[in-house]
This record gives sequence, C-alpha cells and structure tokens, in this order.
Amino acid sequence: MKSARSVPSRSSQDVPSANTVEDDSPPASSFWNLAFAFALASIFILHSRLFDVVANGWKIPRIVLSLMVVFFLLSGRPLTFLRSTTGKFLLALIAWVLVTVLTSIWRGGSIQSYYLLLQSALIFVVAASLPLVVRDVERIMTTLALAGLTAALLSIPFGFNHLARLSLTEGSYYDANLYALSLASVIPFFWALTAASSSYVTKIFGWLSVGVILLTVARAGSRGTMLGFVIMVVLLFLISSVKTKATIIVSTTMGLLIAFATMPEYIKTRYLTFFEIDSKTAEKIDTPELSDLEHLHGDTASAEERKRLLLASIAITFEHPLFGVGPGNFPTAVYEENNAVGKHSEWLVTHNSYTEISSETGLPGLILFLGVIVTSFGSLVSVFRRAREMGDKPDANAYAMAKYLMLSMTSLCVGVFFLAVGYDCVIYLWAGMAVSLRRAFDTQGVMSQEAAERPQVFTAQNPVLASAFSKVRNAMPGTKAPMIEGKSVRFNRFR
Repeated sequence: MKSARSVPSRSSQDVPSANTVEDDSPPASSFWNLAFAFALASIFILHSRLFDVVANGWKIPRIVLSLMVVFFLLSGRPLTFLRSTTGKFLLALIAWVLVTVLTSIWRGGSIQSYYLLLQSALIFVVAASLPLVVRDVERIMTTLALAGLTAALLSIPFGFNHLARLSLTEGSYYDANLYALSLASVIPFFWALTAASSSYVTKIFGWLSVGVILLTVARAGSRGTMLGFVIMVVLLFLISSVKTKATIIVSTTMGLLIAFATMPEYIKTRYLTFFEIDSKTAEKIDTPELSDLEHLHGDTASAEERKRLLLASIAITFEHPLFGVGPGNFPTAVYEENNAVGKHSEWLVTHNSYTEISSETGLPGLILFLGVIVTSFGSLVSVFRRAREMGDKPDANAYAMAKYLMLSMTSLCVGVFFLAVGYDCVIYLWAGMAVSLRRAFDTQGVMSQEAAERPQVFTAQNPVLASAFSKVRNAMPGTKAPMIEGKSVRFNRFR
C-alpha cells in the first residue's frame, strides 16, 4: 500500500505540493524532515549504544539529540502527543514524579532519576508526535532493528565475558541483562521486515540478523529476557495463521538446537536453574574446574537476593503508599532500614521496574506508569483489529506493524519485571511508536490502489501563476486529489 507524505512548503504563499496530507496540526516543513532525520539518528544511537564503546568522548549522541530537539520544536508538532490518552498519562506521571522529588527522603538522590525520566519523556514525545503516516512508524521500527543488529555485532570487537556471560566492555550494555533485553526486543521488527518483503535478499538478511541476535542473547544468559522471548513466541503462535505456525515451530526448533550446540554448559544450566543447585544439576556441568559450579551457586544466591529485594520493595510501597521514598531512593531506604538494626546492606536497586516505580513514587506513580503501558497496548490492539482483512480499515502494512510491535512490547513488559529501568526510555519509546501508529492509521485511512496509481499532480511554484494554475488544474477531469475523511491526500507512486 502506498503511503502519503507531507513535504515542505517553500513559503507561506506557496500552494500545497502534490504529496500533502492535510492535518489540523501545523503543516510539515523542511524542519520536519530535519527533525525526523535526527530523530532516527538519535534512536539508532540510543538503542545501539555505539558511542558507548566508539568515540565516546566526542559527545556525538548529545549533539545529535540537541539538533533533534531544535528542529522538532521548529516542526510545529511538539504538542501532537497530547491528543492521545497515553500522552496524557505520561504528562501526569512526569508531574507526579516531580511532586515525589519534593517529598523525597533524599532530594539530591532523586534529581538524576527525574532527569532520566525527562529524557525518556522527550523520546516518547518525538516518537509519538513526528510520524505523519504509517510508513514513518515503519522507518522507526527498521531503525531500531538495525540498531539492535549493530549492538549484537559490537560484541565481536567489544565483547566482555563476565562470569561467562556476554556483554559489552563499557557503557549501558555492560549489564548483560539490559543488553539481552534490548537485543531481544527488536527481533519482531526483523520478523516484520522479512514478512513484508518479496525480496529473497531482504528475507535472507532478516533471518541471518535474527540468528546473530538470538545467539548473542543466548550467550548473555539473561533468564528474564529468555522468559519474555518464550512468551512472545507463544503469543505469536496463538495469533498466527496455520502456515505461520508451522514456520514458527521449524524456526524455533532450529534456533534452540543451534543455541544449545554453541552455548557453554554453564549458560545452558543457568537457564534451567533459578533457586537452587541440586546434586544432579551439579553433575551435568562437564568441566574440570569448579568455576562454573561456583558461578551457578552465585546465580542462585543472586536470584534469592532479587526475591528478597522484590519483597522489600513491596513492603516499602505499602509503608509509603502515597509519595514513595522518592525517585532513585529505594537503595537509600533499604540501607537506612538495615543500618538502623545493625545489619550490613549493599547498595542495590529493586531489579523490578514496576516495584521500582511503586516504592519510589507511590501507588499513584505506579497507576500512571501502568496507564502508559496499558493504553499503548490499547492503541496497538485497536490498529491490529481494524487493519486486519476483516476489519473496518483493511491495511496489511499497518496490521503487520501493530502485530509485531505488540509482540515486542510484550517481551519488554516481561523483561522489565526483572530489571529496574522504570525511568529509562526502553518502555517509553515503544509507547510513543504505539501512539503514532494509531494516529497515523486513523488519519491515513483506506487508500485505494486506484488512487495510489494516479499520476502526480504538480503545482506552479511561482506565486503569481499559482492561482491561475490551480483553476486550470481543478477544471481538468481525473486530476482532482482523492479525499479521505474530507481531507485532500496526495500519493507518491514511486515511493
């Protein structure tokens, strides 16, 4: 299906060009093109973490982000996100977290977390506001897919095996759990790429990319991420056709065989071990050294510690149900409680994004955080149902994007149950894409093939001739622009 696209107008006197989608927001301009280009660059940098390990002293991410903000403000679309329920929930969350900063047990410890939330909100606003048509959302998904592949390939020159688990040598992806979650979340975008393309080259590239990412995720040894991936595959199986289900079974079986053939024995056992090591499990580790067994005992101790932290975060939530202890202050609260009874305590986070938000910003913060997630899923489900073949606006492209974005977000929501990333952009970027996909789908409507194949209609660029040219053009049969919900839409047949 062809997509409509707004193009810049040269001046206020120019007539609309031949590819304009009229909207009640300010018209797109060259600033929009620049803003979207820098937005894609920022999203790629943010998700690949390329400059964490390459040229990390050059401040390139900050420069690109600053340029994105400047052109985004000039594009005339910064407030578009407020038309969505998700955007309103996020705005309320930002306001509420500011209140909890003021009531925090340590305000200085809350500033950094709040600043991180503001950065994440900025990414959400850009992703939710900038896309004009469904194709723009697809470009963001493709950018994220390529960023994930780049992050996986970075493990070749910059990989680091900490306790036999793969991560990057420095930066955010030094955390193997976050590294694995960020990679696994883009796998559905490669599925979407291979499903939509008729090119064998693209399909081969997509499946090879999935293989590279899966192997990297497996070597990272994140049990929470693997659980999220399994749930995602099960959900895909349930909503897919019989043909796709057969493909899922074959590809999943092959992937598991390859993964188990290449993973170290310790990583294999780690995935099957959560709370204790019995004698049979210990005998399975075929190694002349005791290091792997020691690592597994450390893993189970870590799992027990996370379980204790989860219970502690729930307890703190009910001790401070309204305002919490303040953003970023869960470790402070635990330390102070243990110190009061003479117990040694390390500086540890909740390892759960949901209880991180509830214990640090109270139950109102958790409700608003869940509101962002639930309404995002609502947007995706709406597009998924209405864009399918029997829906009221059949659109195979929008249907596929809603489907795979929903799968990816499901994996993320499971994964963040084991990670404290409630203020990071990982959830908010996906929520922004969900908002923009629904808005673009609702605005774009149904575009018939006949309308998409109509020849381009050009306008006079000379303001003196524009009025006369418009009159002649409108008088000619077959050249009037198609209308969608009373709005004039132009199509680029060569896109």
